[in-house]
Amino acid sequence: MIWTGGLFRQIRNFMNQVFDRCVVRVCPRSCNKVADSLAAHGANVVLSGSVVFMNQVPEFVANLISGDLPRVSG
Repeated sequence: MIWTGGLFRQIRNFMNQVFDRCVVRVCPRSCNKVADSLAAHGANVVLSGSVVFMNQVPEFVANLISGDLPRVSG
């Protein structure tokens, strides 16, 4: 991933101006399938309008939720 792109530079500059300390961690898509699915859905509905999910889990992510729960090892 290239971290010198314009958007990343703007975000980095903003964080440096606003926060005393900030840590950014990268999580691969495979680690957060729900967020990836919601982001993909949002990118696809941009042209058709907004969708709000109130008090319910969207069907297209319902089966992914259990996979995103933290696992306790030991």
